Amino acid sequence: MVPRHPPLAGALLLTAAFFISAMQMWDPAYGNTRIFGIGGAFVSGVVLLALGVVLAAICRFLPATRGYFQTTR
Repeated sequence: MVPRHPPLAGALLLTAAFFISAMQMWDPAYGNTRIFGIGGAFVSGVVLLALGVVLAAICRFLPATRGYFQTTR
C-alpha cells in the first residue's frame, strides 16, 4: 500500500534537516569565518535565502514573466 501523503513526509524531513543544519552552522566553529559572532555559513545562507525570496517576488510581478506564472486548465 502506498502512503497517501508522501510529499508531506518529504517536506517534514527536509524542514527538520534545514533546522538541524541551521543550528550547526550558527556555531562560529563550524567554518573558518565569523560574522557578528555567528558562523559565516549561517549568515551567508540566510542572506542568500532572503535574496531568493525578494527576487522571486520581483519576478512574480514583472510583466515579462507574467505568462510563466499563469496556470492553464
